Amino acid sequence: MLARSRRLDISPDGVAGPMLVPSLSSKGFPIDEDGRSETAPVLELAHPDMNESVLVSAYDLHHGYVGRSDWLRDSARYSESPLGTPSVVVVDSGGYELSADFESGESSRGTRYPKEFTFAQYSALIDSLPHDASLLVVSYDRPATSRPSYVEQREAAQDFFGGRPHLRTDFLVKPEGELRYIETTALVPDIKNWRTFDVIGVTEKDLGGTVFDRLVCLARLRAAMDAGGCEAVPIHVFGGLDPVFTLLYFMCGAEIFDGLSWLKYAYHDDVAMHPDAARILNFQIDHRPDRADQLRHFANLAYLARMKRRMQIWASDAARFEELGPHHVVLRGIYDLVMAEREKGV
Repeated sequence: MLARSRRLDISPDGVAGPMLVPSLSSKGFPIDEDGRSETAPVLELAHPDMNESVLVSAYDLHHGYVGRSDWLRDSARYSESPLGTPSVVVVDSGGYELSADFESGESSRGTRYPKEFTFAQYSALIDSLPHDASLLVVSYDRPATSRPSYVEQREAAQDFFGGRPHLRTDFLVKPEGELRYIETTALVPDIKNWRTFDVIGVTEKDLGGTVFDRLVCLARLRAAMDAGGCEAVPIHVFGGLDPVFTLLYFMCGAEIFDGLSWLKYAYHDDVAMHPDAARILNFQIDHRPDRADQLRHFANLAYLARMKRRMQIWASDAARFEELGPHHVVLRGIYDLVMAEREKGV
């Protein structure tokens, strides 16, 4: 069985897995006249309910779109800020904000013109964060039509993290060269060297062109890591925080998930739906939009906590597919197909 529920060694006290990480990003959201993203107040309002984890982008911290520069000045300011609440703060490298791609099902609200964000700026931002903060830092990723080889990516990440031993490390693996998707067969020879990282990350779109391809690639990656001595290293799927997608990715071996769907959609009947549709189904037809959005964000965070418990139960007893919710029959059918296909490859 590829799915697992265990303690993840990514903070001083560890975090119970699987980990569902609410993300914040300026991408796809308006910027107000003060130069702050529409998502910035959400962090400041909802952080008490993000006691386990949150993901923010180094790009957004650098430009002040999400968070405030004074939070980063010293440990006291940081610990008193909203970023001081979660047990783990995942700091993404900013590649998503610079790219033209969006998460599955996502679209932009208005035209964006990303500002510059270089490796030097990323490095300076990471070094400005308090060394005693509980951080899981993602290796640097820049949008490119051709990327270094898997070995070169790994060596660059090891070089960066090697000089910063206080960080927990999340190595984001990208397709090499001009390939659009990750090829697990090409990764296998180097997987033994991944044990130096705390987490291995992949974006859902890099796994394959269809949902089925992504699930098979993920399952093969988990199996290859287990066989290559990296069974203790969890897989992080970026952009997979959706009630349906997350369950499938979990069943195929991932343990950490993040995404923006909790901000943009409403979780209702175990699917992500348009907020206006959810307001009707929840009989919130007389709520002001701003109040309705606040209620939706809190409700989505509570839903993620419940979904995590269901995932833990299923991982402890894979025969209990009903714990996966009302769509468990479909999920089981897809899971069986993926497992059969996985056996044909790595």
